[in-house]
Amino acid sequence: MANVDGMALMMAIQAVDAKITTLIEELENNDSPQAGELEALLLSYEKAAMKLKIAYEEELKTASNFPPYERLVAD
Repeated sequence: MANVDGMALMMAIQAVDAKITTLIEELENNDSPQAGELEALLLSYEKAAMKLKIAYEEELKTASNFPPYERLVAD
């Protein structure tokens, strides 16, 4: 696994979460044939988000100066 520090993980989590939010909003307002492509893209981002969450939680075990994961993502 690549060596990525907590700050990079934190920024990546927030960026991926923002993209997920955008894709969900696009899907809610889109009934075109592109919706299938958006759903596949959303799934890819959600999988990446889960991997980032696991990596961040591992990082939190050794670094206490980062916020909990739940504070990095939208409700």
